[in-house]
Amino acid sequence: MSDGESVVDLEAAVTAFRHALAGDPNARAARRGLAESCVRLGIALHRRGELDRAQQACLDAVAAARDLGDRKLLADGQGVLGTVYKDRGLLDRAERSYREAIVIDDELKREESLSAHFNNMAEILAKRGDLEGAKALLSRALAIDERRGDLGGCASALGNLGSLAYLERDWQEAQRLLRRALDLNRKAGRLDGAAANLLNLGRLDRARGRTWRARRCWKQARAIYLAMNAPRLVAQVDQLIAAP
Repeated sequence: MSDGESVVDLEAAVTAFRHALAGDPNARAARRGLAESCVRLGIALHRRGELDRAQQACLDAVAAARDLGDRKLLADGQGVLGTVYKDRGLLDRAERSYREAIVIDDELKREESLSAHFNNMAEILAKRGDLEGAKALLSRALAIDERRGDLGGCASALGNLGSLAYLERDWQEAQRLLRRALDLNRKAGRLDGAAANLLNLGRLDRARGRTWRARRCWKQARAIYLAMNAPRLVAQVDQLIAAP
């Protein structure tokens, strides 16, 4: 199913659950269905770059989850909402969402979700210049994923550690970490993660004066984003490729 079809299907589901709640505001099954569908809709819209609509879908999910008293759904909604806020540059709001999700998922022992939150929070800390704090969170994420045998999770933490090494201008360490992350993402079949690694490897090559290698990495990332039907990400890569 394409991203466009999934959005259409999810919007239809959200509408159906809203109609059910209009007829019976106490219908818990309909409210749960609304919350779950809004979380998934937020993810799909975020992937398409429709951040305004993604934010609203996530806010609706969070509200429905609070009404239900369902902490798992609340953590899911806040996790996606945090990512939307982060990508919009609303870092304070993103941090609040992630912190609530972390508290809940820690209580519920949801390690996969915790690892994702730690990765996202690390990105926020890095943007604020707290590289040591970011490294500490990424080390926690990596420990969780190594214990679980989660290749994709390990790849996320290693890729983000590679990005921190890049910021510190430790080119060799950045290359080592990003290459490890790329290998793991490919083994895990995580094309979006592999594309992100390729983007960062390209930035690293450009910083080291290897422009032709940088463009080769970016063209590989572009092909992945085209296959994913992610026009916002394709446009971002096009800007990198076109830059002198």
